[in-house]
Formats: sequence, C-alpha cells, structure tokens
Amino acid sequence: MKNIILALLTLSLVFGFLLLPSISFAQDIGGGGGDNPPAQGDPAGDKPPTQGSESGDKLGDRANVKLENPLGKANISTIILRVLDFLTKLAAVVLTIMILIGAWQLIISGGSPEKATTAKKTILWAAVGFVIILIAQGIGAIIKSLFK
Repeated sequence: MKNIILALLTLSLVFGFLLLPSISFAQDIGGGGGDNPPAQGDPAGDKPPTQGSESGDKLGDRANVKLENPLGKANISTIILRVLDFLTKLAAVVLTIMILIGAWQLIISGGSPEKATTAKKTILWAAVGFVIILIAQGIGAIIKSLFK
C-alpha cells in the first residue's frame, strides 16, 4: 500500500511540474520599453515614445493602440474547450496538493486506523475528482467534433 501511495505521489508531482509552465499566463506584448524590443508591426514601437503633445495628450503616439477580442473568432464549442482545458490544468494542481495532504495525513496517522482511513479517502476522492475532470474534457472533445 505504501508503494502505491509513493507512486501516486511521485506521479502527481511529476505531472504538477510538467503543467506548471503552461499555467503561467504572462505574455510580452512588446513596445512597453525596458529590455524587450517592441513587437514587429507594433504601432507604439515605430517611433520613440513622446512625453506629451501640444494638446496635453500624455499618451502621445501610444493612443493608437488596437485592442483585439481576447476570445478571437471563437465559437461556443471552442470557448467550452478552453474552459475545460483550464479546469484540467487547475485540477492537476489541486490533485497534487490533495495527494500531498492525504500522504501527510497518512504519515502522521500514527497507526490510528481512523486517521489512516481518512487519509486514504482523501487520496481516493482527489483521484476520482481528477478522473471526472478528464471525462468532462473527453465529452467536450466529442461535442466539438459534433459541431464541426
């Protein structure tokens, strides 16, 4: 039983560290000054920023920034799949944390059968929840294939 728990703990840590870089949402949009050069075709990067204009405009040439729709040209099935993808990544992190909590509970149970049972249930229900999220992602993929 200890080998199974150790294997689950190791597996969850590996998946947690593999998904960690994809959870970061920081993006460089360029043209903001600093060390990064402006993006190609960036209207703010074509000219050096000005401190103001005669009309008192503090933005100068940067007032011509074009904002794009964050969803792009997405339809409802694409939005659902994006949400399910985010939930899967979030569930992987929560699964890792819950398995660590369950393992910690098992370690400190001190031979108490009630505490050991609680720890095993924590790990079991964390895994069940993750399986449910994976099934939901599969259903989302099926729905997307139906709406193509």
